Amino acid sequence: MSEQVGLPGTEGQLIDQANADESTVPSSISGILMRVLYRLLSLVPWGARGEIPVQCVFCRIARGDDPTSEIHYHDSQFVVISDIAPASTHHYLVIPKEHIRDVRCLDDRHIDMVRQMADHGRKVLELRGGKWDECRRGFHFPPFISVGHLHMHIISPESAMSKRNELTFRNDSYWFRSADAILEMLTRLQPTPSRLQTPSSDKNSTSMLAKLS
Repeated sequence: MSEQVGLPGTEGQLIDQANADESTVPSSISGILMRVLYRLLSLVPWGARGEIPVQCVFCRIARGDDPTSEIHYHDSQFVVISDIAPASTHHYLVIPKEHIRDVRCLDDRHIDMVRQMADHGRKVLELRGGKWDECRRGFHFPPFISVGHLHMHIISPESAMSKRNELTFRNDSYWFRSADAILEMLTRLQPTPSRLQTPSSDKNSTSMLAKLS
């Protein structure tokens, strides 16, 4: 079942871009073009779940089929690996083994999952000498994602990030939202019907942003 969804907005919320505060929109040409792009993307239907791509690299890593990946933690639900293009001294990806395409597929039933992702990221970061209070953590939004399988970035220290990486992972921008902002939005959603069904088995579940459109 396809759904129309809203878009990441401003002021720490995930909102329909059409309702964004005009005063927050960049005045530069690039900012205007970015706004137009996201208006167009808001018309694209996104389902809550899609078929698992045969070649999904993160699914292969989660199954243990990619010996080249540097795995720092794994259990029955998650795996934590190093990013192949680190944005700072420490850069890890926390990946759920369940194939969820991206952050726009989440709803209120994923709150625990996102919290666990942050917890596992913190443990790996601190075990490897990084500091949580100097960490940037969050998710990219389509189309600004490298792999179509949900993953949380754990980057530390922020002070060691280049200007380019600062832009790529800019908190609460059109393309990247902090884990805290995602959790805040999920906790404010109305409970999804059919609580007895798991997110993966409920094909009619409403995605996070679809509820806001």
